[in-house]
Amino acid sequence: MDIVTIRDFFGHTNPYTTYLYAVEIEMEYKSLGNLQIIQPMSGTWKFAVDGSLRGNSVEIVTKKPKPFDKIAFDIAHFYGNIEVILPDFKLVDTVRAGTHMHMNCNHLTLSKVFTFLAVWYALERAIIRKCGKGRLGNNFCVTAYDSYGIIDNINNFLLGQKKFINVFTTEDRYAALNLASLATFGTLEFRALRTMQKYEPMVQVLSLVCELFENTTKTFNYPFEVIEQFSANPNNILEVLIPNHYRALLDLPTFQEDFKDGVRLAQDFAFTLPSENAWFVKFGK
Repeated sequence: MDIVTIRDFFGHTNPYTTYLYAVEIEMEYKSLGNLQIIQPMSGTWKFAVDGSLRGNSVEIVTKKPKPFDKIAFDIAHFYGNIEVILPDFKLVDTVRAGTHMHMNCNHLTLSKVFTFLAVWYALERAIIRKCGKGRLGNNFCVTAYDSYGIIDNINNFLLGQKKFINVFTTEDRYAALNLASLATFGTLEFRALRTMQKYEPMVQVLSLVCELFENTTKTFNYPFEVIEQFSANPNNILEVLIPNHYRALLDLPTFQEDFKDGVRLAQDFAFTLPSENAWFVKFGK
């Protein structure tokens, strides 16, 4: 018996079968020049209009999914082009502009995706504290801590009380981690990052999320395994999951409180299917 993948479960037909990423960067800016002149030079980005932005604004979107190292390079290259071509360009520091990253899950089993969710909700508030001012409590990147309905929705799905598309609707797309995009694209969408005037801190946060996503889904198979590890030795497992970033979280003055609250949230669904066999019975084929 095989566990179904996200591709199997939702019937996706795209060709993406590994860890790939796509980003959307919303910008409001002041400039005497036109940011559009950079588009043909980059060859990497699509330019779009976002109705939530004000004044001179644009949303730049990755043309196709890529490994994370190439995404990081593209962001650095785009910001570099701005500095050279439009030296008077100035990003407006606004709470309206965010940076989002889609993480391909089509190749992963449902159990691995929900294992990542357990880790994510345990660390969500701590991670968002690294995402720039105005992100915690923001209605466009709502956390499970601020909206327990997210956890209820996960349990309703795992228990078979509701179909996924009836649980995670387009109304849920404004969560800090958008689960509705699993049904649409086979991705999880990280939405909590504020667009910043320098790209380096943005790439650091995106790198943290990418590292957490890949290492969690490569290391663990089931949500209950993660909670057991967090209970036994959280510092050690964080070093395994985010070796390049764990100190950035542990050094936050609020980390212990955030982590304790987060693990409680994750526990509320991590044991809903409490064994390997329970996952097979529910999602095997």
